[in-house]
Order: sequence, then C-alpha cells, then structure tokens
Amino acid sequence: MAIRWGPVWRTVRGLAPYICAKWTRLALTILAATGVTAMRLLEPWPLKILIDVMFFDHPVPSSLAGLLPQGDLELIIVLMAATLLIAGATALFFYIQRLQTSALAIEATTSLRTDLYTKLHELPLSFHEQRQSGEILMRLTGDIRSLRESFVSLPVKIAGNLVLGLSVLTVMFLMDGVLTLIIVVLALPLGFGFARLARPMRAAEVNRRRQEGRLFARTVETLRALPAIRIFTAEGRVKARFESTDREGICAGKRAAKVDARLNALTSLLLTIATAAIVGLATTRVLAGALTAGDLVVFAAYMRNLHKPIRETPAAMMRLLRASVAGERVLAVLLKRSEVADPLNAHRAGRLREAIQFEQVSITRRGIPVLDRFDCTLPAGRRTVLLGQSGSGKSTLASLIPRFVDPDEGRILWDGVDLREFTLKSLRSRIAILFQESAIFDLTIAGNIAYGSPRMEQQAIEDLVGQLGLQPWINALPKGLETPVFEGGANLSGGQRQGIAIARALLKDAPLVILDEPANALDPGLQKVLAGAIDRLCADRTSLLITHDCQAIKADDNVIELPGGH
Repeated sequence: MAIRWGPVWRTVRGLAPYICAKWTRLALTILAATGVTAMRLLEPWPLKILIDVMFFDHPVPSSLAGLLPQGDLELIIVLMAATLLIAGATALFFYIQRLQTSALAIEATTSLRTDLYTKLHELPLSFHEQRQSGEILMRLTGDIRSLRESFVSLPVKIAGNLVLGLSVLTVMFLMDGVLTLIIVVLALPLGFGFARLARPMRAAEVNRRRQEGRLFARTVETLRALPAIRIFTAEGRVKARFESTDREGICAGKRAAKVDARLNALTSLLLTIATAAIVGLATTRVLAGALTAGDLVVFAAYMRNLHKPIRETPAAMMRLLRASVAGERVLAVLLKRSEVADPLNAHRAGRLREAIQFEQVSITRRGIPVLDRFDCTLPAGRRTVLLGQSGSGKSTLASLIPRFVDPDEGRILWDGVDLREFTLKSLRSRIAILFQESAIFDLTIAGNIAYGSPRMEQQAIEDLVGQLGLQPWINALPKGLETPVFEGGANLSGGQRQGIAIARALLKDAPLVILDEPANALDPGLQKVLAGAIDRLCADRTSLLITHDCQAIKADDNVIELPGGH
C-alpha cells in the first residue's frame, strides 16, 4: 500500500517560508545536529584504540601515531580525556540543537498563527457562516500547537537520524562491507511494515482531528447557551450529546494509537532479531581474524547508535503524517482566496454626495435567492427606511454596501462608481453600522463606544453619551465609562448593550449610517430618547434605517419595502 506523502510535502512547502525566515536559528540547528552526528561517530574510537593497543598489542593506527603518546599510562590518560571531551561536546551540541529547535518552532508557528488570524479576518462572512466557531478556533489553537510540537522538531529529528544512520553505515561498510550489507537487508522489513501502516495512521488522524473540532464547537455552543439549557432543563440531553461526540473522538484516537502500537511492536521485534544476528556474525568475524576486538566494540557502539534512528524514525514519520493533517487544515484557510478583495487599480472612496444605487442586484445565500434583479436608490443627505419582514433580505441588502459580500449579479454604485473599484478600507471608513446583534468587546464601556474611533477625545464620548440619554445608568456604575465589560457584555443588560452599540455607530464620523433594528432590546422610554438623538445626530448624514415597524416612518423618509423572499 503506497504512502501518500503529498500532504506532508504540501505542509512542508507551506511552512518553509516561516522556518526560513528564522534562518539564523535554522543554521544553528543544522550546525548543532551535524556536531552531534560527528561526536556519535567518534564516541567509540578511544575505547577501540585502548582495547586493541593495551590488551591485544595491536599498533596504534598509523593516522594517529604522531598524535598519541607511546607510554601506556599517558595513552590511557589521553584516551580517557578524549572520551570526556567527546561526551562534553555531544552534550553541548545536543543542548544547542534542542534550544534552537524549540525557539525555531515557537517563533515560526507564532508567525503562522498571526497570519492565520489575519486571514480569518480577511475571509468573507460567508466562510464563517458555513463553519462552526469552535471548529475555526481548533485550527487557530489545536492545529497550530500540533505543528509547533511536531512539524518543526520532527523534520530536524528525522534528518538528524538519517544522517547519523547513513554516516554510521558508511564507516561500518569501510570496516566490514559484508556485515554492513547484512544489517541493511535485516532493516528492510521495517520499511515495508512502515509503508503498510502509514495510510491507516493518517486516515485515523484525519478522523480524530475532525472529531476534536466538532467537540470544541459543541463545547463553545453549549457554554454560550447556558441560561437556555438550564431553563429548559436540557442538561441531560446536552451531556449525552457531548459524550456521544467525545466517544467518537476517543474511538478515532484509539484507532490511531493501535496503528502506532503495531509499528512500535514491529520495530522492537526487528531490532532484537537484527541485534542478535549482528552480534553473532560479528563475533565469528573476530574469531576468524577479519575484525579486531576493538572493531567489535565499534560495531556494538554503532549498532547501539543505529537503534535510536531505527526505533525513532518510523515513529517520528508517523507523527509527521499525523501533523500533516493539522498542517493541511491550517493551509486550507491560508491559501483560500477571498471572494471580496481590493481590485488591482483600486482608489479611495470619497464622501457620499449624490446617492447609492442598486442596479439589477441579485444574490443567493445558502442556496436560497434573497434579492432578484433588485433596484433602488438611497439619496445622499436623507434617511431611507428599509421595510420588510424577517427573512426578506433587509440585513443582506445592508451587508452589500460595505462589501461584506458581493452580489452574484448587478452592481452597487457610490456616487456613480461601482463599489468594487474602491479599496475596502476606504469604503468601510465611510460607513458606520449598528448591527442587529450588538458586538461587545472585552474593554471598558468607553473603549467599546470608541472602538471604531480610537482617537476620539474623552469629552466627545461623554457628550454623545449625554445626548443619547445613556448617562444615568453609566454614571451609576462604579467606574462610569471606565467600567470593564465582561466577555460578550455579560455584566450588561440587553438594552445597555444596544445603547453602547448605537453610541459606537454614531461616534464614527461616517457620511453613511446604517441602523439595523436600533430599537431592538430597548424599553419604550429609552426608545423615544434614542430616536430623537439619532435623528439629530444623523441630520447631516445619509442614513439607512432597517426595520419591520411601519410606525418608524416619517413624512420625508425615502421608503423601500422588501416583500418576503425577494
């Protein structure tokens, strides 16, 4: 059964720029790994010389005759010192390798995570709507962690083991070619076993990652809905659903562990057989005079050195195959082309002076037609009221103006210019939006209000809060505007969150203000105050009011009605 290395190479190519960007650490890692290999090769030679010279009266190797002393005691001291020096150098090189590999992994994957986070912000809303938030978070956390732990350190380990193995085999071949060829032949079954187990291991890992993403998504969903779960006494059902998903993940993990265990068992068995055979054959070669006793020591040491690469490399390659699953999931997002992007010759959008026009606009969401050859005009400097029942496409129409999505057909003009000719940043800087669902951030109240206008002075924020009638409840808080807001505005009421969102939209100095159901979650008294304040603050701006309430219409409003489903 062939091993599918394509995903691994794709992941390597995708990560290569992040690793090569840290070239100094990469160079130090390679140098340190080379040093470790060199020291492993030198490690048994002082003992070989000591045994051959001191116990079997063999001469000192001619290449070292001028470097080693003639006296026995002096020779012992020099060889022991060489052994200690090699051991110290090995430890130093190994320390540098581990340190630089860890730093390289952390720095490279941190840059990768930042790019992934940025890409998630660039992708259209349709991408996020089609996926569970927990599954996206899994890519940003679990998959990146898997790459950090495996995909930087493992290639270094595999490459180091291969170089060490080839170097050891080369030296062994020069010492005794026949014995070395026998070692290579005995290692072949391990390669066949690895090839047979690699594909089921990857399939099991793909399934395990998918189940982990589902479990993460399900956990996020239930934690956000705790009040609803409790009021409907659905704890038992939620737990059963969680356990079902968890069991599927456990089964996938067990399948991966089973394949891993089979590989480890195969490796251990073949190593034991190979070691016994080599020791027996090497001993007969010594007795036949083809090798010295010191050569046998070198062979034994090199066999021990080969144990580590032979035992670790298949397991490391299995882990690399598993990590490539995480790499593919991350790269699938990074390489995804955004449907909404700046054109090549984009220019800045100016302040709206004439009108926004929809010309034959059609759009389908999740396979359902929302707008079909739709035409309308939003005159500059006036309020347009967009009426329609739930599901009629009001919010979709509003999302077309800042280009959260683009229409499938038709075009939208800003003072006669197609929106797609502007840079996204300049277009969106001209628009302030109050969304139907108030977005509240883990900041202070002032920080939330000024989120779209971070350079706005404190006095401007206080003035706006006063005009909107939000001052009484904000001043009643322990720290007023500087009161911290919990995640999602958990320490605020629905009306308070809506008030902050309205203030944030109106604080932004944008020529176009879009208000999607601004009266949502507000009590009647605050609705009146806010309605008057919004009218005053939008008097010299173009505004689009999205509502299903006909009573919100005024005599001078430009009214557009969307029938349900069109």
